[in-house]
Amino acid sequence: MSVALFMGTLLVTAPLLAEPVLSLDFVSREKLKNASSGLKEPSGLTLSAVTGELWAVSDDTSAVFRFSPDDPATVITLPINENEMEAITLAESDGKFFTINEVKGRISCFAMSDGRRFASQKIHAMAGYADIRASIKAASSKSGFEGIAWHPGRGSLFAVLEGPPGLLVEISADLKTILSSTPLTAARGFIDPDNPDATVDFSGLSYDAKRERLWILSDEAARVFVFDLASSQVTQSLPLHWLSGKDKEKTVDKPEGISLSLDGTQLYVVSDSEARLYQWQIRQH
Repeated sequence: MSVALFMGTLLVTAPLLAEPVLSLDFVSREKLKNASSGLKEPSGLTLSAVTGELWAVSDDTSAVFRFSPDDPATVITLPINENEMEAITLAESDGKFFTINEVKGRISCFAMSDGRRFASQKIHAMAGYADIRASIKAASSKSGFEGIAWHPGRGSLFAVLEGPPGLLVEISADLKTILSSTPLTAARGFIDPDNPDATVDFSGLSYDAKRERLWILSDEAARVFVFDLASSQVTQSLPLHWLSGKDKEKTVDKPEGISLSLDGTQLYVVSDSEARLYQWQIRQH
């Protein structure tokens, strides 16, 4: 198997000079659409810290799909009462998972054991929505919330607006209150080094417990941005490249879902258009 190392672009200010440089070693690229008839357009991804399974959603199916990263051909399907899901995240200590419906701007909470729905709320109905209304209206007319991530330390959720411009929103676990919001702008480091004049959109989100960072995925840039919540700045970004059989470097098409292993050494991304699971090893220098 060929291995390629794709270095990140470091974007740090003086107080953050100790930030380690990260790189991605391409590991594998596996088909998902043949594993389950319902997993044709994977749009969201998360990982169980308990079982090591990946949990995925497809925006055309009312179900959650569970499978091992090492055996994506063997899928367990959990039907749920939700549709048009763009993202999923686990709050395992509470036995819950959350999904986000892009079209309706709705977050729902379910039991991990049986898919029973506990709660559901539209973002525009949450307390504090007035503070982000203008930012949402300023985004593209086709823009909706595309990513969601549970932050175990804070006991809250983060959701990302596709944009451009993008918006990171923190939401209470009971889905009642918008706690904070952060515009995802070029000034904060959201720049594609391969196309610095282009605006950046956002398609996924994952919390990195090891580094205490959010990894924010961009569909159009095919790049992941490592974001420090404390400084509200991107510390570095990594291109999502892979190697073909002829060792030709290519870029992931339509990356929509993202997750990291608990130890922060593995990165998983699903492509909506290809219905494939990509894996990289994360190296720290």
